[in-house]
Amino acid sequence: MTTTGPPPATCPTCLTPTNRQNPCSESDLQDQVQISFVTLALDAGVPLHEVQDFAGHRDPRSTRRYDRARDRLDRHASYTRATHLA
Repeated sequence: MTTTGPPPATCPTCLTPTNRQNPCSESDLQDQVQISFVTLALDAGVPLHEVQDFAGHRDPRSTRRYDRARDRLDRHASYTRATHLA
């Protein structure tokens, strides 16, 4: 089997091959990098206001929307409080 052109790219959002007529744009890839940075920085314990400044967000709610791990229970305030009481 022969093919013409480069193989299809892999979209980081959905992790499925995309066709060459509709590839991910550069801005989509930049958004994915920023989402990853925000999530990893908050996981590492960087304060929200510092991540917000780096991301250039005026409102902390914007930064929280970028945090893909915001619903994890191990980062919930009640979980943290319970570990201190134990």
